[in-house]
Amino acid sequence: LREALDSVLAQSFADFELLALDDGSTDLSLRILREYESKDSRVRVISRENRGLVSSLNELISESRGCYLARMDADDVCLPERFKKQLAFLQSNPDHIMVGGCVQLVNRNGLPIRDFDNPPSHDEIDRANLGGHTAISHPTALIKRDVLLKVGGYRQEFVHAEDLDLWLRLAEIG
Repeated sequence: LREALDSVLAQSFADFELLALDDGSTDLSLRILREYESKDSRVRVISRENRGLVSSLNELISESRGCYLARMDADDVCLPERFKKQLAFLQSNPDHIMVGGCVQLVNRNGLPIRDFDNPPSHDEIDRANLGGHTAISHPTALIKRDVLLKVGGYRQEFVHAEDLDLWLRLAEIG
């Protein structure tokens, strides 16, 4: 969790809010989140009983204030230029509603295990999604908030495929 938080807070583009939702954890997660919240004004923690992933994601969307949303889980780490590069791309390409990237799976020591190269074009992403394979990894996505709201966010009936369902609906409009 600390590594994930540090990777977000170390972004070269620093004008963002970091919403962290503690979904009823029973470990030290909430204490760690509160520690970061007390040290950095960009961090805002929401804590409540467990309601599950889809409810948590939709709550975070509704609580967010920015124009763009990037989702990270507690075990995700992003490179320091991620937000800057993705934001520049979306601002230079207003017809795009989101952007993703590649993923590198690492071991607990940070050593590479495997690269996952996601499809680079809209058509290739659509083909993969329609074949049942999520072609955009959540920890690489930067999405326009208004578009996420337009499609209704995540749907509860797709609990184990909430990302694939969302990507398919987003692909219909951008």
